[in-house]
Amino acid sequence: MLGLLLDSMERWQQPASLSYFVWNAEPDSVTLSWYLTPADGPLGCGLERAEGDEAGGYTTLNDSVISPAHNGRYRFVDDSVEQSATYSYRLIVTEQWGVTTTHGPWEIPTPSSRISPWLESPTPNPFSETLTLRYGVAADHRWVSVGVFDVSGRLVRTLREGAAQTGEYDATWDGTNERGHRVASGVYFVRVRVGPETLERKVVFLR
Repeated sequence: MLGLLLDSMERWQQPASLSYFVWNAEPDSVTLSWYLTPADGPLGCGLERAEGDEAGGYTTLNDSVISPAHNGRYRFVDDSVEQSATYSYRLIVTEQWGVTTTHGPWEIPTPSSRISPWLESPTPNPFSETLTLRYGVAADHRWVSVGVFDVSGRLVRTLREGAAQTGEYDATWDGTNERGHRVASGVYFVRVRVGPETLERKVVFLR
């Protein structure tokens, strides 16, 4: 009995693993996204930032604990940055038993101006239910199309098409084709065409 209790305590005190961490830097903001495994393990997260690549001088960015969205994805937008600067970020995870673990740092430069569109890595990937992708439209582009293609380049599903203003957008794909039928498991490509530019990410669908 004591051995089982000790084993249970040891499993409970296993720190969450960082399985995914990406960012998108703009002149006036840095968007950070991440996943932890198990998703329900930690109590919450915090983010710290330092100027440049300094080993010290970190300050906390979040006023309250950062919790995951319904899909398990954590997301934080740092809108207190300046263009053409470099920042170091650290992720602080508060475990169930009150101990904190630190991941990072990640050194992230911000661009001088928004000159091109962007496409974040779709999440979750692989996926079996709903895929979410986030992309940005630059000031000098208006016509946008978002589609899913198979490995042979054939269009599977159009997610969005039409005029778009400058800004950030979300799109989702539920693994169905234009007729609403579920596609086969495998590799697909999400393509975002913004004016003359095409951005592409590979995704894996599992039924």
